[in-house]
Amino acid sequence: MTMAKTTRWTGRTALGATAALVLALAASAAPREALTSQGLGPVKVGMTLAEAQAALGGAKLTTADNEPENPQGCKIARRLGAAVSYMIEKNRIVRIDVFPTPETGRVPPDVRAAAGVGVGSTEADLRRAYGRALKSSPHPYDENGRYFRVNDAGGRSGLIFETSHGRVTSFRAGREPALSYIEGCS
Repeated sequence: MTMAKTTRWTGRTALGATAALVLALAASAAPREALTSQGLGPVKVGMTLAEAQAALGGAKLTTADNEPENPQGCKIARRLGAAVSYMIEKNRIVRIDVFPTPETGRVPPDVRAAAGVGVGSTEADLRRAYGRALKSSPHPYDENGRYFRVNDAGGRSGLIFETSHGRVTSFRAGREPALSYIEGCS
């Protein structure tokens, strides 16, 4: 006669299993492409356009023909249909912007800041994610909007989130002074 082995679940075992499940769910919900002041995915601030294209698997990044070149040699490069643009000065990426695409009006949900916030997040989400490091100022063009800024140590790079009616509408990261430009390359 064989005795069946039973497993006894204790509160500690159940708690451990629950914690493991929560960690697994959090990991699966983490953004696949996190924007930091250093870059987005394989594209890093400081890369050339050619290096960025290679890092993106050969994806073609194009610059707008109608955009006048300014004294800094600034241009904006973008992949057609992508919700990301790359600001280039002196042949190096200095800023990365995330915004709803003109074609669809949407941002892929997996493109977020490293803290997990992005387009559609609330101002309260930003405050929870960044705490006292977050600085707020009025939006220069939207009376219902604000700029929320997080600087890296030294203040030479960081992130800026633009909001309207309490929700993030776009965000960007990079180096100064390009990070603070309001209208593209100016």
